Amino acid sequence: MRKKISKFEKLRNEADKLWAEVVMRRHDNKCFVCGKQAISAHHFIPKQQSAFLRYDLENGIPLCRSCHFQIHWKSDPIFPLIIAFKKGKAWVEYLAQRKHKPITINIQWLEKQIQKLKDEK
Repeated sequence: MRKKISKFEKLRNEADKLWAEVVMRRHDNKCFVCGKQAISAHHFIPKQQSAFLRYDLENGIPLCRSCHFQIHWKSDPIFPLIIAFKKGKAWVEYLAQRKHKPITINIQWLEKQIQKLKDEK
């Protein structure tokens, strides 16, 4: 028997998908680190560390399979440094200022995020 998906989960899934699509398109589907074909949108500040930045397009980095593997499975510390260097100090400060902002995630907030992402599309 399948578990019924709540409205909240449906909206979160829709927002996640839209966010990834916009991040990839903004960078012409090219890996930000090496320039190869990107396969996924990566949260520079992980979703678990900042709900506020979950749908912030500035927090999205398109990555190829190899670079994504290096970050997640090898935990290679050079990749976040490369990204931060390429993006610049102002970008790092932007994320740092917003990382710990408290928010209440609810259906209305998700609907607002979805609309913002659709407007970017």
